[in-house]
Amino acid sequence: MPLKQTNSLTLIFINFSKALLMIGFFPLTLNAGNAKLGQSMNNIESEIKESLLIQIKTAVQKQHKLPINHFEVVKVESKNWSNSALGCPKSGMQYMQMITPGYLVKVKADGILHQVHTSHSHAVTCGQSKPDSISYGSHKKPKIEESTINRVKAIQISRAMLIKTKEIEVIKVRLKSVSDAKIQDFSEKCKSRYFGKDRGYKVVLIHKKTEVIYFSDGKEVVKCSSHTTI
Repeated sequence: MPLKQTNSLTLIFINFSKALLMIGFFPLTLNAGNAKLGQSMNNIESEIKESLLIQIKTAVQKQHKLPINHFEVVKVESKNWSNSALGCPKSGMQYMQMITPGYLVKVKADGILHQVHTSHSHAVTCGQSKPDSISYGSHKKPKIEESTINRVKAIQISRAMLIKTKEIEVIKVRLKSVSDAKIQDFSEKCKSRYFGKDRGYKVVLIHKKTEVIYFSDGKEVVKCSSHTTI
């Protein structure tokens, strides 16, 4: 075969090989671009979830009232709410009448179970909070002692009674102490206005410079005394 013809065939073969390499490399480049796009979308989704979790924590904190030491999301269920009320309409409010996707979330804060309804960007507590009694999955949570539940409820209803008073700034109400007590330890005036169990808790709350003492068994509560601190 002539040398000139051999060189031409060699050149054609080299060019054909380069074309095959470029065709093979192109899908790899495209896949790498898609991987980066997917990673960006995952980061955005994580940010949305984190921002919604902050909304959930804020809503629970408002209902829980006391500082939260332990916070745990125990159940999440996807929901399509019938309007922007998220399944928790309030009297006198107007809502957008459109399907609003979101979640029903159950949150445990210091042994108290809170139910939260959300959109993808907003969260509200819905229904009454209650002591945690649920088990989820196959793992059973340790049972909370009734005395602990009653103690927490005694604090909550004492606080609720205090904040009903006029000119009370909710954010400035603090728990000074809570201890086991008997109604017999208090004044006759206090005892005559109480209709619960004899054994319960002495709850001491502070608002600004005022110290207020309550007695509660976790269901009934009575204000026993108050005085100004120095």
